[in-house]
Amino acid sequence: MLKRILALLMVLSLALPAFAESRYTDAVSAGEGFFAYVPSEAQAFGDEGSFGGAYSEPLVVYVDAAGNETKIAHGFITEALEGSIVVRYSAEAYVHRYLIAGVGGKVLARVDSIEGFDGASYSVARSGESFGIVDQRGLFVVPATFKQITRDQSDVYAGYDRAPFFCTSAIDGGITVLDCDSLETIGRYTEVDSYLRASFVNPALFMVENRSKRSWCSMETGDVLFSLMIRQDARDFAQPSFEPLNANGSFRYVEGLPECLVITRGEDADVKSYLADNHGVRISLDFQSLIPLVWANGKGLFLFETFDPAVEPQPTPAEDWDTPYDPIAIYGDSYRCGLVDETGAIVAPAQYVGHQCVEGSVVLEETGGQTYTISIQ
Repeated sequence: MLKRILALLMVLSLALPAFAESRYTDAVSAGEGFFAYVPSEAQAFGDEGSFGGAYSEPLVVYVDAAGNETKIAHGFITEALEGSIVVRYSAEAYVHRYLIAGVGGKVLARVDSIEGFDGASYSVARSGESFGIVDQRGLFVVPATFKQITRDQSDVYAGYDRAPFFCTSAIDGGITVLDCDSLETIGRYTEVDSYLRASFVNPALFMVENRSKRSWCSMETGDVLFSLMIRQDARDFAQPSFEPLNANGSFRYVEGLPECLVITRGEDADVKSYLADNHGVRISLDFQSLIPLVWANGKGLFLFETFDPAVEPQPTPAEDWDTPYDPIAIYGDSYRCGLVDETGAIVAPAQYVGHQCVEGSVVLEETGGQTYTISIQ
C-alpha cells in the first residue's frame, strides 16, 4: 500500500510542472525558468467605437523552476535574447513603449523605442527625444545623448551584419561612426553649416554625404578614400546642365572585404558606368550599365547590361515594387546582359535576358529559357 502511495505521489510530482505550464502560452526559456503569456489575464484598450477598434494585450510573466510567477507587463514579446526578452507594452491606449526583462522577471530597462537586436549584441534605443545603444542586459552602453542613431540592417544584401552605428550629435550635427561589435570609434565627421548623412555600403566601405559631395570611407580606419561631387559641370560647357556622379558598392552577396565598386556618371540615355577600386581609381572601360552582384574569395562578378538607349524605360508601378527585377518589361526586347569580373574582363557575353544570384553564384538565362551558372572559384 505504501509503495502505491509513493508511486502515485511521484506521478503527481512529475505531472505538476506540465500542468502548471499548460496555463501559459509561447514559453521562452530563460535560466531555470521561462517567460510566457497568460492570455486569460489580457488587458483591453480602447472601445469598439474608437478609431481602429478595441484591442487587448496579454500579460507577460516569468515563471521560475518552483512555479513562482512574476508579472512583468501587459504586452507582446518582440524578441528573445540570452536570458532576457524585449516586451512592447502600452503605458496607455495606442502608445507603445518597450522594456527589457531578465531572469527572475526583473525589468532591466524601459525605453520609448528599440530597433531590435536580430542576433546582434547591441541595439539602438530611444529614451525621450534622445538615442543611445543598449546591450542584451538592458544597459545603455552608449548613453542616450544623440539626436539620431541609425544602423542599416537588411535582408536584401549579404554582409549587413558588419554595418556600423551612425550617431548624429545633437550639438553640432556631426556624425560619429561606431564599430558594430566593439563600439570603438571608426571616425567622426563634421561639416560647418551643412547637412550630413551617413550610410553603409559594404563590409569595406561606408559613405558620408553633405549637400554637395559624397565621400567613401574605410570601415577599418575611417579614412576618406575618395569623394565625388554629387553633380559636376558637364563636359559640354555649352549645355547649362550638370552631370550626376555616384558610386555603387552594394553587392547582392558578400564574403570578405570587397576591393572595387561601380562609378556611374550621366543620366538617362547618356549614363555610363565603369569599375573602380576603393580609392576611386578607374580599372575598366565604360559600360552602359554595371551592377555589383557577388564578391567572394577576393574576386567579384558584376552584371553589365545593354539596351537601345532610345527606348524610354517603363517605370515600375508602385504595386510591383516588391516583384523581381524584370529588365525586358522595362527596356524591351533590345535588352541583353552579361558578366564582368573585378578586373573588367568579360566572363559571360551580353547574350542573356535575365539573371539571379544564388549565394556566391550567378544564374544567367537565355531567351529560350536555358540557364547557365557562373561561380567564383
